[in-house]
Amino acid sequence: MCFKMEYLMYILLAVLCIYATYTDLVCGLIKNKMLICFGGIGVVLDLFCYGILEPEWRNTFILNIGLMITVSVILYLTHIWAAGDSKLLITIATLVPAKLTVLEDRNYYSVLIVAYAFVVSFAYLIGDTLFLLIYQKRNISMDAVKKHFLAGVQMFFVNSIYLFLLLHLEDMILERFAFSLGQWKPIINICILILWSSFNKVYNHLLVAFAFGISVLICVFSKTIHFQLQQGLYYLAIIAFILFRIVINEFNYEFVKTQEVQRGMILSAVSSLCIAASGIKDSPAVSTEDMRSRLTQKQVEAIRAWGGSCKGKEYVQIVRKIPFAIFLSLGVLGYIVVRIFAS
Repeated sequence: MCFKMEYLMYILLAVLCIYATYTDLVCGLIKNKMLICFGGIGVVLDLFCYGILEPEWRNTFILNIGLMITVSVILYLTHIWAAGDSKLLITIATLVPAKLTVLEDRNYYSVLIVAYAFVVSFAYLIGDTLFLLIYQKRNISMDAVKKHFLAGVQMFFVNSIYLFLLLHLEDMILERFAFSLGQWKPIINICILILWSSFNKVYNHLLVAFAFGISVLICVFSKTIHFQLQQGLYYLAIIAFILFRIVINEFNYEFVKTQEVQRGMILSAVSSLCIAASGIKDSPAVSTEDMRSRLTQKQVEAIRAWGGSCKGKEYVQIVRKIPFAIFLSLGVLGYIVVRIFAS
């Protein structure tokens, strides 16, 4: 009976991913009614399957859905993606069968769906950037690249200091209490780094100097510098993230007519600064170029009014919207394919 219910979960998961991708691409949003409908069915199936028929899989299911919810909330709070993407990921979590998350007596965490999704999105953005370079003959501003490269180098060293401190403190605390995080360790560390790096104050020179000083003291008193392959992967992840930002930064924008600006769009910092300086009522503040700066309807009306004024411009620059539902769907597909071949 539970097998048939899990088979139904696979079908619902496929329908959800296809429909969410369609609405995100065509309408620019993921509909709440759809998520409530699929999520509700998923919860009922989960309760019946893992709560009554096969309770031995209950803890595995709770572990995975709890991890998916945590990651989705962290990515939303750090403005990496929108609320709709977080809700979609949580809905997906309710439809991932518990047995799929175990591979030869080891956990194959469903949160890897997010990792696969970001790998696909990274490949897409690199390909899209190359397309714009080759076929649309866009020029790269070397001054901008130099600026972003120097900022990237600074970001790498700062994050490396915090990462070094985090890993050493983690080892000291876990060793003292004879506790092991096991397979959870890289997941927890990545979540901590994402949350920590989202705060601008972490780049304060005094705070960085303090963290560096503590790191040096730990090395001096412990008389050793711990370094493992897993720790090296963290540093490679930092480098990959910085290269990612440098490559796509010049092509992260597009121009739209001022009178065609829509609710939910995100202005570039340059355009928002020009509009804010006009003093028009309800005009948006200077854009942070992330989800915090999505335009409201009142702000859209203010921008259109500014465009029609003598100081306005015909076009404004916005941050290009990249629908993420398709990447989450491909992440689900990749997760299932890897699970099948690995078994």
